[in-house]
Amino acid sequence: MRPTPLMRAGLGLTTAIAILSATVLPAAAATSAPQSPATAVKSVEATKNATTVGWLTAEERKALAPYVSYDGNAYRLDAKAAKAAGVAQQAIDTTTTAVSRLNALLGKGVAVGKDAEGVTVDPAKAQAKADKSSGIALRGAAAPETQIVEGITVKVTWFGLLIHLDSFVTGKVQAGVDITKDIVQVASSVIAIASLGSLLPAATLAAAVADLSAKVVSFCTTRKGELYVYITWAGVPVCNPFA
Repeated sequence: MRPTPLMRAGLGLTTAIAILSATVLPAAAATSAPQSPATAVKSVEATKNATTVGWLTAEERKALAPYVSYDGNAYRLDAKAAKAAGVAQQAIDTTTTAVSRLNALLGKGVAVGKDAEGVTVDPAKAQAKADKSSGIALRGAAAPETQIVEGITVKVTWFGLLIHLDSFVTGKVQAGVDITKDIVQVASSVIAIASLGSLLPAATLAAAVADLSAKVVSFCTTRKGELYVYITWAGVPVCNPFA
């Protein structure tokens, strides 16, 4: 018996469903299947190790603190003593790099203050030098708001950046104004001038600033209404890195 047009259509539909079930659906299921916890954790660790030279844990920061010093002219790390105290070599290498960057930063004409912890940078000078070195000066709508930039100060320490927002800028953050781009822009200029890209990559900085949640802002704001928050080399925003 010759198949009728209706039978041929039915056979065609059955074949199409069979092919779809055997190929497309399993592939889609495999793609959408959730990643196992073990694989996910391994992936995150691999990303961190690949993107950051510096990975100081809270314990390593506390252990290294006694061995970092400033004599008024230069920063120093007593690497031998730190090694004898059991500090991991990777942590020592990271701090060695940071101390070297701090000393180089002192001669770049952008420091407005320095103490045992690190060097405070004039954001306007850092931005100007970053523009000059890149050959690109921001103009018009692309230029930062002077009022915002002037209210953001960055201090480079041996374990990360200290971001200080004055009461005006802090008030904007508390009011829900998104100034993530402003903070990243100012901090990025300092990172560029201080050659800190290997310690705090752009993506890590952006993620850390975006992670300044209401809880962090609330806990890190002083009675004067100013916000002090450290962004460690690990990209973690904290109020007190040695707490």
